[in-house]
Amino acid sequence: MPRINLLLTATIHVGETALTARTDPAQRLADYAAALRFWLSAGGIDSIVFCENSGADLAPLKKLSGEVEWISFIGPALDPARGKGIREAVLIRHALTVSKSLRDGYVLKATGRYTVPNIARVLPRPAAQPGPDIICNLHENLLRADSRLFLATPAFLETYLLPRCDEIDDSREIFLEHVLARAVLRAVSEGARWELPRRRPDIRGVSGTWDVGIGAAFGERHARAAVFHLRRLLLQR
Repeated sequence: MPRINLLLTATIHVGETALTARTDPAQRLADYAAALRFWLSAGGIDSIVFCENSGADLAPLKKLSGEVEWISFIGPALDPARGKGIREAVLIRHALTVSKSLRDGYVLKATGRYTVPNIARVLPRPAAQPGPDIICNLHENLLRADSRLFLATPAFLETYLLPRCDEIDDSREIFLEHVLARAVLRAVSEGARWELPRRRPDIRGVSGTWDVGIGAAFGERHARAAVFHLRRLLLQR
């Protein structure tokens, strides 16, 4: 199995970005710190890259561990109405360009304020044969992909996702989730391999869009996991 390199995307100072309710930098920094503690103890990950795109001081986070590649930059000036998806895509591109870790193996992209308690069951099992080019959850009749957590080769990101960055515009309701789904479908049409995760990711945290907690109740979580498992079984036939 190729290396799995975790890319945690982060924006501490969101400014006037549209469709963003959780804007307090202190709250966001605390979210990133809590999530980073989780990821530092998670298994199955070979390296962690933390990339922040508002030029914030990362010293409080660096105190948590030295086993992280830190990237801090100030992203290009963009119309705030286009939302946070375009900024995240630019962040991914920047991280791929400058990171020492992301060129070898898979990129496991995760929104940096979220945790995934069942990550060990989400990640692919070690295998001798070449793995898929992209692992992510597609839903809504394949129109959207879950961009909060997905696994991809650098080649997929550079060939299919990042060239479509300019399509993202939250003001027109074209989100990163739509563009990621389009990239997956285009890649598959050209011979790339896509798979669902082994298990439905149990994503926890506080939504940046709504400033409310993410994570279903126990019963709902297990019901959704069962439906997801059935979908995966049917797709494997």
